[in-house]
Amino acid sequence: MIIKYKNKSIILAVAWVIAWVIGFLLTVQQSDPLRIIGGIFLVGGTVLLILSLLNNLKAKGYHPAYLLLILTGCIGWMIILVLPDRFKEDTSLF
Repeated sequence: MIIKYKNKSIILAVAWVIAWVIGFLLTVQQSDPLRIIGGIFLVGGTVLLILSLLNNLKAKGYHPAYLLLILTGCIGWMIILVLPDRFKEDTSLF
């Protein structure tokens, strides 16, 4: 696994969760401007999710076209997450 892309994927996943929680909390408010801002957070969170999955694919050594699996819904997300690594980790000391 390529560490650079793995770290980006984790950071984007955390940002995705935060954006979706904030977006959900804002969309249940009674005020229309807060609902609009909440919707923006939800859309931004979705973009962060897609970028996180893209970096996960890059970290495992797969072509970004595999990202089309997310069009199949949650099954595609699970397939992306369980794909094996194409890179062997170097565990040797020298």
